[in-house]
Amino acid sequence: MAKGWLGPLAGAFGLWLLAAVMWLPIIKATQLRRRVARWPTARLAVNYLLLVGLGVVGETAIFLAPAIITGTLGGTALVQWALGVAVGYPLGLVGILAVAGPVVTDWEPATEAGLDGRLVLLITGLAYGLATAALAGFVFVVLLFLYFPG
Repeated sequence: MAKGWLGPLAGAFGLWLLAAVMWLPIIKATQLRRRVARWPTARLAVNYLLLVGLGVVGETAIFLAPAIITGTLGGTALVQWALGVAVGYPLGLVGILAVAGPVVTDWEPATEAGLDGRLVLLITGLAYGLATAALAGFVFVVLLFLYFPG
């Protein structure tokens, strides 16, 4: 493997690890736990890690899209885009799950015993969005110190 790929792979693994920890509260909601346990395999832990990985791939693809389409993205536009994706992606994902979940399946989030699944999704999405935004800010500061020309 080329040496130049180690950094991006380590970053993707770090984001996956952060997501795996930050999205754990969804397992607390009974209905959400049942849905995660059912698909794509019949094992909760395997499904959870696969679905988190799928979410990270989606977030990474959205983050890289402007650079792939236009060829470059830098400066203030990069910071705005990164922070927007960091917070907007999880909230958008939560919104889709909260709306599509009850429509597509037999999920009744407001009537399950314990926590409302939509509330758990919202809180978890906000926490993950803030954590990834903080991580992105930290990476920008580190890169600024490492590569500042002056």
